[in-house]
Amino acid sequence: SLVASKGRTPVAMPGITGMTPAQAKTACGRMGLGLTLRPAGASGVIYRQSPAAGAGIVPGSSASAWIDTPPSATVAAQLTKLDPTWEKYNKNLGAHITCSAVASDDRGVATLRWQVEGLDVSMSGTGSTISFILPGYRQYGSTSVTLTVTDSVGQTTTARRNIKMNWDTGTLQ
Repeated sequence: SLVASKGRTPVAMPGITGMTPAQAKTACGRMGLGLTLRPAGASGVIYRQSPAAGAGIVPGSSASAWIDTPPSATVAAQLTKLDPTWEKYNKNLGAHITCSAVASDDRGVATLRWQVEGLDVSMSGTGSTISFILPGYRQYGSTSVTLTVTDSVGQTTTARRNIKMNWDTGTLQ
């Protein structure tokens, strides 16, 4: 006698977009599926999968997933002007500082958010640069500049730089 088989019964491919690679491997493993990650060994979240969620896939076969890695960021600071005529609280020196974002992401940067905190300096903003005045009577301490970069799938990276002015030489430290 001859017995014909239609093969293994397909299972529904789990929806793994938005998961970390470890979560996706666990979800696929429960269904008896292998998972190939691209790029291999990357951390981040999955933004694309093949086959699509809900599609039939035979246990023992392998699916593919593409990982969106977190953005990278650094803060570049520049003294744009040392102003001996700037007046605030009857003091007469101010350093005009401009900070620039150096950010990248494999799928594109969505937002750049700034936060500046220090003695008599507190502000926030968005965009590729932020400018502020560091008061000259502020001889001690530093001002903290924080840049938060968000990519197209919501992953964030934060870069921080402490800015201190050397008033004797008129340079940033």
